[in-house]
Amino acid sequence: YTLLVDRNARYRNRSIDLEERTYYGKVLHFVVLNLPPSCPFIQASPSYIAGQPLSVVLAAITPIKPTSHNELGMPSYTELGPIEVVDASTIKCVVGRVKDRDTWTIIERHPVTQAFNDSELEATGNPIRGESE
Repeated sequence: YTLLVDRNARYRNRSIDLEERTYYGKVLHFVVLNLPPSCPFIQASPSYIAGQPLSVVLAAITPIKPTSHNELGMPSYTELGPIEVVDASTIKCVVGRVKDRDTWTIIERHPVTQAFNDSELEATGNPIRGESE
């Protein structure tokens, strides 16, 4: 998942300087909040439609505490951190993990996790639905 993090968070007198950072973790739960149109802060949401309720999906995640990265840049860890609750739309892809002795290594395969649109799936057959040419 990705989050915007203030580079100057340790310096209270400096202005906010946000950068996007990638994190890895284990999803524990998804929570859906159905907010009524009368909720005062939903109007700030980019997906807000006047007079309509807004559904927000949150994910409870235990992030990994990376201890190192291998030569391919894949993070390794032995511990998980405290639970964080994040907007589920920040989750970019699903990854795997492999255990070697007491250490887990994240396995990320970008070509496999790329999104397809419906016309691409129809043209090539949809392996997810079990269709083929």
